[in-house]
Amino acid sequence: MADEDETDETRYGSGDAHNSVGGQARVEHVLQAGYVGTVNYHSTSASDSAVRVPLQLPGPTANFVGRESEQLWIVRSATAWEDAERPFVATLRGLVGVGKTTLGRRISRELHRVLPEEEDEVGVLYVDLERHRHDGVVDVSAALAELLYGFGLRGEKLLLTEKERADEYETLTRAHRVVVVIDNVRTGAEATPLLPSSERGVALLVSHAPLYDVGYAAVDVSLKPLEDEEALHLLMAGSRDQRLVEDQETAQELVRLCGGLPLLLALVVEQLKSHPLRRTVRLLKEFGRTLKEDGIDETEAVLDVAYAELGDLSRRLYGLLAAAPATDVARAAVVALLGADRDTADDAMEGLLNAGLVQVDNGHLHMHSLVRAHAARRARAEGLDTERRGPTTDAVLRLVRWYLRQAQHADLTAAGERMTFAPRAELFPDAPDALFASKAHALAWLAAERRTLNECVRIAHRHEAYREAWALCEPLWTLHLDHPYHADAIEAFELGLDAALRDEHPAAVVRMRCQLARPLWEVGRFEEAQSHLDLARLAAESRSGAPGLTFNERKLLPSALEFRGRLEAERGQWGAAVPYYEESLSSHEAIGNDYGALLLMYQLGQAKAHLGEAELAAAEDLLRRAHTAARADDRARMIGRTASALAQLLRRLGRFQEAKELLLAALDRARELRSNHEETRVLKALADLAAETGSE
Repeated sequence: MADEDETDETRYGSGDAHNSVGGQARVEHVLQAGYVGTVNYHSTSASDSAVRVPLQLPGPTANFVGRESEQLWIVRSATAWEDAERPFVATLRGLVGVGKTTLGRRISRELHRVLPEEEDEVGVLYVDLERHRHDGVVDVSAALAELLYGFGLRGEKLLLTEKERADEYETLTRAHRVVVVIDNVRTGAEATPLLPSSERGVALLVSHAPLYDVGYAAVDVSLKPLEDEEALHLLMAGSRDQRLVEDQETAQELVRLCGGLPLLLALVVEQLKSHPLRRTVRLLKEFGRTLKEDGIDETEAVLDVAYAELGDLSRRLYGLLAAAPATDVARAAVVALLGADRDTADDAMEGLLNAGLVQVDNGHLHMHSLVRAHAARRARAEGLDTERRGPTTDAVLRLVRWYLRQAQHADLTAAGERMTFAPRAELFPDAPDALFASKAHALAWLAAERRTLNECVRIAHRHEAYREAWALCEPLWTLHLDHPYHADAIEAFELGLDAALRDEHPAAVVRMRCQLARPLWEVGRFEEAQSHLDLARLAAESRSGAPGLTFNERKLLPSALEFRGRLEAERGQWGAAVPYYEESLSSHEAIGNDYGALLLMYQLGQAKAHLGEAELAAAEDLLRRAHTAARADDRARMIGRTASALAQLLRRLGRFQEAKELLLAALDRARELRSNHEETRVLKALADLAAETGSE
């Protein structure tokens, strides 16, 4: 089995040289892949014409993008190497298909060009250990024979025993400066006998997984998938297909489907060239189905080998991660997923990390979508059904509850005590909570985990964990206020509403209807929003006089009224909004809800500001009272919003300096919250003010 990254190369041992693409590839058009042209042998002395400087150099790489920093790091480090006893060793590792072999051989070409050598040329050798691996063990003698063949040794000069070959290889690599690319290395021990013996030598070890036992490595490069822009450039350059130019949206989807892996991009190019009449949408659908359901030969064999070498615990985690809500999972969340103690979870994660199946970065376990699809296939093959209630479902719901707990904590830190109805999710003893140092930090966490939290809502609803589904929508509301993603919010809040109805939780139903209304009206779906708000108001009114209501339940009716007024304001019907705002303000004051009153003074002040000159004084009074209350209560979001609204009013009254000072304060608050939406709004107001006054 050969590495999927393998580029065209010359094989040795039979005496015949030919080009091949590694593994079981059927790739006609290889992107980001070099090729071996003529293999050149140059005599090193007149006395020994059998020994030649090996130059197994790949030809110029077509359509290569990115990787500049990795290449520069290795080349500079190799040229500066001054160890008196050991050769320079660099490890180049990464996911199957990410382009490690191509980059390694490209670097060998550059090192051949730049490494100083006074007496003769710098040699370049390449050996693929997968060719010499049998039952998981490398035949070192055969690998040495291939390397000696590169020096021009033939027939009986290749010697017979492993020791004889090792001695000859040591002699030749001490006499000649060589760069050796050793591909498909699984352990440092199997590469050690193939390292050049001279301190002038260079070895590039290419591996899927970290090589912890390599002894030493001057440079260790973990190669990440290409960024979307680089991948798109590679796809366009390789295919030169007008269909992608005409359908940029599908081109972007193809790039995302390939996940930054040059190998997959090459396969897409092949599909485009093989099917010149098919629509790109069809190719996207077919290729996506293949990746998900069957996998591809070039990667499946490599992943199968890595999976086969996992321990039982890591195998279990591998299958569970396929059902997790995202490709990135917090390490602490893995503890909840496994339902094990922290040490056990760490052992399971290390097994996957050492196999090259996951990466760990910033406290998160990352599994590429290609590997995740393989994990799902292995889970199905071993009877781990994620669609029915069972051990896997229980594990995933534990993960959902861990994320719910963290989201609730972030919500509390960012927004303080507010109207929520879900109880706090339980603590997992061995799965530590996230720590939030500030409101901004908490909001940043919610934004970073947005996709995961939305997927948690879907998972919870699908598995009938209705309380968790609508509970997750409460912190997502706080996120939506500062980072509006309307499609995500509408989907999540619709599921949350359905979950609250199924959970038979009247207060949550009212709250979910109000939350859903806002993103609906923000995308112009006013009638749907009004329908939900009218139902919410009726439900809240029917319960408003019931005995034993909690404080939050008493806030439901004024909140529903405020949302209804806001809907009229969004329609531009400011006069129609005022009665709803006034009734809501009165209700908040009656129950002693200071924050609700603050919010409604702000809303009512804005409405009155739109009703003409006669209402401007009342509007200014309401907005000043709201701004003062927000500052006294340190409500960062409301400080910014009330300042912005008051500034707009002062601008209308010609009090430009006061308006500017308030807008600058609002800008500071928006940046403190890292709210791009709010910051953009305030910057526009400042620009309008500057244009009106002719100032900067």
